[in-house]
Amino acid sequence: MKLSCLSAKTTRTLKCSASLLRGRASGERQSLRRTTRGLTASCRLGTSTEHRFLYQQAKVSCQHHLKSTRAPLLGKTRMLSSQRTAEGGRSGYKHSGMKGEKDGGILRVLFIRHAESENNRLYRELCSSDRQDFWDYDRYPDPPLTEEGWIQAEDLATRLEQNPQLYDFAGRKTGIKRVYTSAMYRALQTASPIHRRMKIPTEVWPSIHETGGVFHMNKGVLRGLTRDQILVEFSGYNVAEKSGVSTNGWWRGGVETYDQMIERAISSKKRLFYMAGQIEEDTTIAVISHGSFLSALIRSLTQANCSFALLNTSISCIDIQVSPVEEDDDDCVRVRLHYLNSVSY
Repeated sequence: MKLSCLSAKTTRTLKCSASLLRGRASGERQSLRRTTRGLTASCRLGTSTEHRFLYQQAKVSCQHHLKSTRAPLLGKTRMLSSQRTAEGGRSGYKHSGMKGEKDGGILRVLFIRHAESENNRLYRELCSSDRQDFWDYDRYPDPPLTEEGWIQAEDLATRLEQNPQLYDFAGRKTGIKRVYTSAMYRALQTASPIHRRMKIPTEVWPSIHETGGVFHMNKGVLRGLTRDQILVEFSGYNVAEKSGVSTNGWWRGGVETYDQMIERAISSKKRLFYMAGQIEEDTTIAVISHGSFLSALIRSLTQANCSFALLNTSISCIDIQVSPVEEDDDDCVRVRLHYLNSVSY
């Protein structure tokens, strides 16, 4: 598929992905452009062949060093190596690809953006009629899914259910162990068909909410859904007492700044590192969140120097593995991006 065949939004994503190795040698940059071209083009095919092709064509890896994840709390991450490699070839997935003799399991994370929300639809309509100035006053503080969004959410569940090669590259019949979802209404709704149809434990993780939080210019202090509201509408979801969701809601009120969102993305990355450090066998989880925040989180994980335009219900797959470093008390965290922004429509 040629670049000219892609939509403008997908083309922007492609150009962004290609900038991951900006500043590296010319040959390496060309290699990444070739792999990301295959990656982005194949994301639009929506077939089972697509998923194998994605894995074979695009791999971006980097390493982080941090204080041992076996400690109760993570220390400050020390970026000692920002090396990234683009590996071509058609070799299939090998379990030993990221493992050393003393390594733990690999945490495979499927980062999923929520389905189309009322704010997504509204913004598109305002832009098409050149009325963007009305956005701050017409937007929903915590929007639900549109009718099209519900169709997308059901399609997402079908895709995950019928295409295990999205996450089980080696055919080991390892399913998704847990789904983590933002406490925002659109993310909770997006997770609902997966929870209902695939019977996967679903846990609310408030810290992966969208940039800004729950707010509106004319509606004062807003707190988001309460614990009882979530448990009633989304029966079976796990809302831990220490999750930050209370009888008064989960949001602190006001509008989060961009810098605060970046700090939250780094904190969420550290929690994923901690999860990876606790497992002894390969484990797959899904994280249902939001476009702007997921872009920042993936950027922090991969040490990329760009943002990513993620589509509704798109899936991005990243492996995280923690390995002890014998020379000191630090752990080495290997991060590998397998594919980005894969959708079925």
